[in-house]
Amino acid sequence: MGYSAKVADVLIDYYGAVVVSRTPEFKLSELGAVAAVGHSEKRLVYRDRFRRVLQRPGISIEPMRRALLETARREGVNAILIEVDPVVDIVVKDEKIIPGPEGSAGRDLVSLAAVGDGTRIPLNWICVEHPPPDHLDISDADRGGVLELIDELIADVEEISFEGGLPPLFCSPGEFGLGEDEVLRDGLGKRGMEYVFGLSADYTRVEVLAHPFESPEPDRTLAELLDPEDPDRAVREATGSGPAGEFAIARPDGSFAIARPELGLDAGSISGHRPRERAAELGSRRAPTHSLSHELRARGLQGATPGSVRRHAFVISILTLMSEKRLVTGGEAPT
Repeated sequence: MGYSAKVADVLIDYYGAVVVSRTPEFKLSELGAVAAVGHSEKRLVYRDRFRRVLQRPGISIEPMRRALLETARREGVNAILIEVDPVVDIVVKDEKIIPGPEGSAGRDLVSLAAVGDGTRIPLNWICVEHPPPDHLDISDADRGGVLELIDELIADVEEISFEGGLPPLFCSPGEFGLGEDEVLRDGLGKRGMEYVFGLSADYTRVEVLAHPFESPEPDRTLAELLDPEDPDRAVREATGSGPAGEFAIARPDGSFAIARPELGLDAGSISGHRPRERAAELGSRRAPTHSLSHELRARGLQGATPGSVRRHAFVISILTLMSEKRLVTGGEAPT
């Protein structure tokens, strides 16, 4: 990836320590001990090396980001998965929010992954911080993180001439926060992104076009508005305060979603029923449920800066693909 041999050696040692470590979560000092097996006097040396290399602003994530996207393109991509996972756990006890270390900000690891036929490749990561209580607003921080990753993805796709454009965005089933964030959906729509996000059955902030003989009523839930067994009510065009071009969807399994199809039509083109048909197609697809942050064991990086957590995620992702001989750089397949 263009790094010096010395830095590369430290990164490989770091990766090896993460892989060998048997603890589900870890501290940098623990990784130093794993790397120094048989050389206990080097434990602190390795810990300091690992900390310095993760804090190095000179380790550019851009070439790693492009390499991950190149690899995903080679293996095939049909969806982009957005995940938001806490790095520092926030515990709710007796309806009170208690952060991890006292007085610390909460952290979330926001990630994008390319999902293909049987493959799953991380594309980008960012660690966002939000204030501790009484100023806790997780949604603002997460939203900014998601949009920053999407902007970087759009730039990378344009740089490497990603054929067919960007696939649609999904989030894990049962995670309704992204779908219920109208500001986020509006931002994604303005960027020309397709998406399909799950919504809870009792969600009331979606209005739909009224059908004949239907009396409009305020604050109706999706379960009341939609019917998966009625073709006219399974997919309905959304109206109201949300982004334009959305459709509310009732899936056959009883779950609900909000989707925005993107047909890429020229101005003046006649689309007919195509947006509705595309929304129904998106609504029939489901995203995987497995969390990438758990694979990285990023929760255990106590004391690491948000930038260090992000570099950790990229280093582990890149070296994992290298060890599997799957990484593609500059359009060249591995040998």
